[in-house]
Amino acid sequence: MMGNKTRKDRSPLIPFLVVGVVIGLLCLPAFASPQAQLHGILRDEAGHPVPGILVTLLARSSDQVLPILTRSNELGRIIFKNLESGSYWVLVKSAQYVTQKDLTVRILPGRTAALTLVLQSIFGLAGSDGRNVKLK
Repeated sequence: MMGNKTRKDRSPLIPFLVVGVVIGLLCLPAFASPQAQLHGILRDEAGHPVPGILVTLLARSSDQVLPILTRSNELGRIIFKNLESGSYWVLVKSAQYVTQKDLTVRILPGRTAALTLVLQSIFGLAGSDGRNVKLK
């Protein structure tokens, strides 16, 4: 009979333990490193938005080896969400446009970075006749 009383004494503690564990798990995201974003716009030399351009972010640290990709929308806008803080290379891939080389952006924890890229048409490059253009 003494054993049953002990079992009954412990059972009211279980709901409190469960509630404590659930509250602890819900608080974990508050202690995680805050994620950041990068918002940008791609424009041509005349200031018009450039849609459909592939933009890649590569972390400059060796921890991340996978690129983060997005395409500019019909307004030339790009958005990268849930970024870790750090420095990233910004790469633009297009058969029609080029941008400056070695473009980097610094992402701060919990912040939104802004970027405007002015793309130059490869058909307007010096020495180009608009047909076969080679870029180095």
